[in-house]
Amino acid sequence: MSSKHKSISHPILVVEDDPVVRKFLTLSIGQTPQLEVISSVGSLREGATLLTQQHPEVMVVDLGLPDGSGIELVRQARRCQPPVECMVVTMYDDQAHLFAALEAGATGYLLKDALPDNIGHEVQKLLTGGSPISPAIARMMLSRFCCGGVAEQPEHNLTQREVEVLQLMEQGLLRKEVAHRLHISQHTINTHVRSIYRKLEVNTNTAAIRKAKRMDILPPDPLG
Repeated sequence: MSSKHKSISHPILVVEDDPVVRKFLTLSIGQTPQLEVISSVGSLREGATLLTQQHPEVMVVDLGLPDGSGIELVRQARRCQPPVECMVVTMYDDQAHLFAALEAGATGYLLKDALPDNIGHEVQKLLTGGSPISPAIARMMLSRFCCGGVAEQPEHNLTQREVEVLQLMEQGLLRKEVAHRLHISQHTINTHVRSIYRKLEVNTNTAAIRKAKRMDILPPDPLG
């Protein structure tokens, strides 16, 4: 199997009731370097059991499951230690489902009718701190958080540790250097960075630092 040649294997759980979509997700993720689908199931009950038994790093989950909402699985995944990253793959393109999923802790939201050919690439983005979101969903989020063409300024809810990570990122330190400085693992740093991106609604270190300065989380540049 190709998994024997993967230097690092990130375990992925797929929860999708449509067998055709589930097969596509499983094959696409499984063919992506460093990713391994450890289980692929079609119900909330099975997903909930495997979250505790198999400890995946990422869960790719549908919202419309036959025995309940995938949002419940997202909540359970985020309560795991360490928290499981969650990418929603769904037909629902309305604000109610979107914001319920994000509030539950989802870090990605892709629409089934606009899935990229390589879903594994989107999972890799999520693992490195990104938040993959379908373009239509991104536009919806912009319309929600903008008023009269001016974006609202949300209050941040970063933890003290996340602020410390941001401060070190601003100094230009690499993630492994931040981990060394704070005496924690690089995996933990990656988790903090993903959380920072999600809370600040950004996808890069540069964007996170710029937004943190605008929100007075970090001191502004001396020259503005």
